[in-house]
Amino acid sequence: MKNLSCEQVYEKMLSAIDEIAESAHQFPWEDKNHYANWLAQSFFYVQWTTRQLALASAKSKPMTEDSLHWRFIEEAKEEKRHELLALQDLKNLGFSPEQFEELPHTSFFYQTLSYLIENEHPIAILGYSLTLEGFAAKRLTEIYPRIKNAHPEKSISFLKLHCEVDVDHFDNALPYLKSCPVELLPLVAQGINQCRAVYKGILTDIQADEKSKLKMRQPRSENELAFQ
Repeated sequence: MKNLSCEQVYEKMLSAIDEIAESAHQFPWEDKNHYANWLAQSFFYVQWTTRQLALASAKSKPMTEDSLHWRFIEEAKEEKRHELLALQDLKNLGFSPEQFEELPHTSFFYQTLSYLIENEHPIAILGYSLTLEGFAAKRLTEIYPRIKNAHPEKSISFLKLHCEVDVDHFDNALPYLKSCPVELLPLVAQGINQCRAVYKGILTDIQADEKSKLKMRQPRSENELAFQ
């Protein structure tokens, strides 16, 4: 892997946050079906967060990586049952997870990260968490008013929480980037790049999924019916 400095990785993270924000600004949050689908996808991958943090903690080396070990445990406590907020918001919007398919990039989100933790190094999770929490802390607040104005308050608790708490989570995680061993920085950068691509993919998948559902609800043409 290419040698990188902490400053270069930090710039990659800011660039990734900007790219995710650009895609998020174009997402039709005001549409009930799109927002419900986003809540469902969030529920599907967030339920893995504490498990991945526990895995990352277990994979850290005794003594030499104790700071990571304890940090991941603390993060797992901070993320405890956040998936239930997304689930409750979804139900309050009038939907259930069973109405939605887990879309490809949603699966990629936790599957690729689990692979990196297991087979490369647990520090990879830092690239994901910094990027996603950085997006929530720095840019999601720009979009939140659109969602708040479009949907009942009882269906926005998951977003509201992350707009508020991820500021601290992001600030608390930055020292771990600054103290990251140079040889592990490329893996953090890889996590950032994957998080950017996969999260943008989730937003794209949702829009494609909703477009497909809309098409299926429309009356079929005579030519299409002829094949049935």
